[in-house]
Amino acid sequence: MVRHKKNEEEYADEKRIIAIGDVHKKLVHVKSRQDRVNEALEALQCYTDKGGTLSLKNKAKSLALYQTLLKACESEGEYIRRLLCDIERIRKSDYKTKMKTHLKRHVLMQLINLQVRSSLAV
Repeated sequence: MVRHKKNEEEYADEKRIIAIGDVHKKLVHVKSRQDRVNEALEALQCYTDKGGTLSLKNKAKSLALYQTLLKACESEGEYIRRLLCDIERIRKSDYKTKMKTHLKRHVLMQLINLQVRSSLAV
């Protein structure tokens, strides 16, 4: 029975390590997505006046660039949200694992305390 528990713990640790590795792999792509957003923003800024308003020349082109920028921003935001959800899931899993061992220790300490009280009462 103890052996099965050890395998369960090893499985949980292995699963945690794989999840952390996946998060690290996904973090690499955040920079490329940020670069795409910056490129789209720079392209759109070419069509702005000094006051920051869009110039009326090539209105269709500036609108297309704006839509591209908007899609890139939404995509990056969604990607980062999913990444943060993965990180939160890993953190909660670690917390639950720590609390299980903490509760086991708590129960063990209560048992020792109870045994000490019963031996003192005799």
